[in-house]
Amino acid sequence: MKRLHLILLLFFGIGCATTQQSQTATIANDPASELISTDQVKDAVATYREKTKSEPNDPRAWHGLGASCTRIRDLQCAEDALAKALQLKSDDPGILSSLGLLRFHQGKIEEAEEFVMKALAQNKNYGPAWNNLGLVRHAQNNLNGAFEAFREALTYNPDDLIALENIGTLLLHFQGTPRKARPYIVRRLRVMQMRNMKPRWDDFRDAGLAALFSDDGDMAIAYFEQARERAPKNIELYFHLGLAHVQVGELARAEELLRTAHEGKPKVGLFASYYGRVLVKRKKYEASIPPLNIAMKANPNDPDTVMGLGVALEVLSEKMTRSPEYSKSGCQPGKKASKPFCKKVAKMKARSQKVFARACTLGVMDACEPGKRRKR
Repeated sequence: MKRLHLILLLFFGIGCATTQQSQTATIANDPASELISTDQVKDAVATYREKTKSEPNDPRAWHGLGASCTRIRDLQCAEDALAKALQLKSDDPGILSSLGLLRFHQGKIEEAEEFVMKALAQNKNYGPAWNNLGLVRHAQNNLNGAFEAFREALTYNPDDLIALENIGTLLLHFQGTPRKARPYIVRRLRVMQMRNMKPRWDDFRDAGLAALFSDDGDMAIAYFEQARERAPKNIELYFHLGLAHVQVGELARAEELLRTAHEGKPKVGLFASYYGRVLVKRKKYEASIPPLNIAMKANPNDPDTVMGLGVALEVLSEKMTRSPEYSKSGCQPGKKASKPFCKKVAKMKARSQKVFARACTLGVMDACEPGKRRKR
């Protein structure tokens, strides 16, 4: 089986990447900071509301309320509170950055950029504004600009969990550069563990993907198993684990995991392709044909799927020609088949040649030379 393709990572990244995280300010002497740090944001909103009533001229209270409302996507609450905060302190980089983030969530990207740039004009060392600028650049499809902004945020706080997640997500799922993503993803996990925080299943999944596509199958398996402990019904994880076991040469375990993935989502061509190709590798040719047929239907231009199906068909047809039934049926190579078994063999041979011809046109040179077809 060929080396795993990076296109797999990009394929899954589109569907499963963690949504990039926005960052609000850390407000000095914040009465609700502990609530926010433990994701009790609704309680933080209630605390800030009380503070705005008791101290209506405190911009920090209004800022905290607006930032917290943004986090729970109560955008009207955020709009009203941040407008009041800006009225009370128009040059505060935290308020300006939070307004930029609000505009980002409202889909007003140009206005978001204006507010974030104003925040950085007030304080170019303000990390949350750099992180929010990264979100804006990503929305503008400026991935290099997003990377630079997230990296700038980390220069002011190397252990910033949100910036670490954003830069890891960007590099892994959107730019397809797992080796570059891996240090950020691993660092984030370590910081979370040092802070006694509980990583999510997808945190471990991303660490596993970064390891897998950095050719570190053993670490990938360890991370994927951690992810599976937290999300045991997630079929995607069985697929990723199967790929990792293929990478380290444990094909029996890979077959088991890939079968589970295929049976869980039988119409997903990618799952069917890898399951079928592992079966071919393990010389289970007859069992490989149904999943490879599904994979061919899903993507007839995948050379590895086409090649795997061709090998399975060729081996089975040769096995049938050596069987006693072939002789008893009076089948003769080169002559038109009349009996059912002879027709079955002839049909399988013809299909294998047709499949190999397609693989050859797709650029698989081994498919063009019969002597090399089974060496892949």
